[in-house]
Amino acid sequence: MAADSSLAAVIYRAMVAMGYDAAGIGILEAGLGPDVHKLADEAKLPLVGRIGPGVGEAQPGHLVRPVGALKVGVVSAAWVPAPDEEAYRTALRKELEAARAESDFVVLLSQLGETKDQEILSSPGFENLADVLVGGSVVWPQDQPVFLGRTLVLPGTTKGREVGVLEVELTDRQTRYHHQLVSLEPDLPADPTVDRMVDEYYLAHQELPQTIPMAAAADEPPLPEVFTPEEARATRARGHLTAPECGKCHERELKQWQGTPHAQAFRTLVKAGRTVGDCLVCHSEAARRSVPYDPAGADQWGVDCAACHGAGLYHTSTNGERDTIVARPGEAVCRRCHTEERDAGFEYRKRLEPVVH
Repeated sequence: MAADSSLAAVIYRAMVAMGYDAAGIGILEAGLGPDVHKLADEAKLPLVGRIGPGVGEAQPGHLVRPVGALKVGVVSAAWVPAPDEEAYRTALRKELEAARAESDFVVLLSQLGETKDQEILSSPGFENLADVLVGGSVVWPQDQPVFLGRTLVLPGTTKGREVGVLEVELTDRQTRYHHQLVSLEPDLPADPTVDRMVDEYYLAHQELPQTIPMAAAADEPPLPEVFTPEEARATRARGHLTAPECGKCHERELKQWQGTPHAQAFRTLVKAGRTVGDCLVCHSEAARRSVPYDPAGADQWGVDCAACHGAGLYHTSTNGERDTIVARPGEAVCRRCHTEERDAGFEYRKRLEPVVH
């Protein structure tokens, strides 16, 4: 089973364990194609909508769930690359109309994003069909709920940092809402069932390091005599210098780097059992460059010199000419990994101080 399929299976099982009634069709499901329905069925999690017949093709859908004495309709605006197409909008309107006819309250799960949501819900024929809109993979950026016509649009969050709670009071005269986002503090105990699922997934998808091939490598570019012939061949075969290799000429910088979290970035994944592609791309420059790396030297395969300054091979072969290396990498280099999603609150100047040399 492909890693993406395995990930979807874990997500669905975890959602069921946490009490989810259903899930919408997002970009993950659309990318996996029709087979994703089998994964959801095995987890006993209904997917609202359909995928297929081809990968990337999705259709809206709806289901109705009893909540006490009421019936709640859930409609999925499934992710598609072209939501402006008339056929898609017609299908979505029909699902909303059906849910409205069968339910007391209608929730629209949308994967389309703020701009398309506004366009669609403001279009003729869509007025008054949805009571609440919840964003999926592309959440609305506002802090508080807002009304779009009679549809209440709830603020969203990413990475599971918060849980949205919506209380609804339905009367003959009006509908009252009370909404809050509950922050999940870092010290909140993990759900043992979900924790075990996640650990099993990572264990099954570890990317084991490989030994660097020492054989075929061209004699060019020539490297300084501080490299043995064997080291030179390995460096040229790899295509970039490791931190210890850079340290042959830059001892002070190497020592400073060894005291930073960057030097331990790969080892932290090894200790946590998280050496999977999504994590390695930021925690190991060797993995990012898709070259083999030696399992015996975990400390030299983290966020090393090449991650910020470039491969260094040409720099070394020109006896350290300054214009052959990125001497002072800018904020954009850091932002490749320290994104808002991965590292919320990242302050470039503050975080630069411990690593600059």
